[in-house]
Amino acid sequence: MKKLIALTLILCTLVSAMSLTVFALTKNGSWGEVPMYIGGLTIDGKLDDAYNYGLIIDCKTPFRDSYKCATTAKCYVLHDGSFLYCFISVDSEFELSDYNMKYDGENHWNTTGLELMIDWSNDAASQNDIHKYMGWYDNSIFGGFLSKGKEKETISDYKCTVDKAAKKWTAELKLNFMEGAKVGSEIGFNLMINSDATMGANKDATRKITAFEAEISNAGEKYKNVTLSSKSAAVPVPETTAAAAGDRAPAAAAQTSDALVYILTAAVMSGACLTVFRKKK
Repeated sequence: MKKLIALTLILCTLVSAMSLTVFALTKNGSWGEVPMYIGGLTIDGKLDDAYNYGLIIDCKTPFRDSYKCATTAKCYVLHDGSFLYCFISVDSEFELSDYNMKYDGENHWNTTGLELMIDWSNDAASQNDIHKYMGWYDNSIFGGFLSKGKEKETISDYKCTVDKAAKKWTAELKLNFMEGAKVGSEIGFNLMINSDATMGANKDATRKITAFEAEISNAGEKYKNVTLSSKSAAVPVPETTAAAAGDRAPAAAAQTSDALVYILTAAVMSGACLTVFRKKK
């Protein structure tokens, strides 16, 4: 009987050790894990190769039937433990002319641009509990809602590119973690892309909207989440870097992998358990 108990303890120790990085999901589901990348990203509105190894979410759902259009987008997401990096690539249905500034300040959110909504604390009950980041493709940034009235939303860096002939534009954002978010946190995440054939020339809204999900907008309590993962983005190592690492192979071989640490820890604990039982015989 004592041997059976000891074996059970060993098995439990191994299982718990190998499941240390499992994250729970919210009731609304998850878009997935955002990998960590600390190689440095240049915020210039251009797609760094590292983004291809981040979390990629399609944005192609009409907000509702009356807002339906052919505009689609992709959102690429990475983080470095302190900042969230988002690269958004948009294929627009409409021509991308210069913005009409006649009603600037009254309808800036009603013309072509993006609305990125984040619930950093992942417990929003209303639109007053989210951060909202808004911008055009001419590098203009607009404010949104405050989060719980405690911190003002901040875009540390924002850069765009536009190809008017191809009806394509991009936006790249660097956002500092807020509301206590850290590696391992889950945050609510939502995106809407506005497309306006009039480019703001009408005071009344004429925009069409493509979104992650229909009919959600500012309703933070309905957002799916993303997890700020501790796992590194699987970006290939350049040949020169790999060669340099090969030169240091003997030193690198001395390092112990996480999996081996788990196994050794479990073995030590298991040995301790068996010793205790032997002493009791």
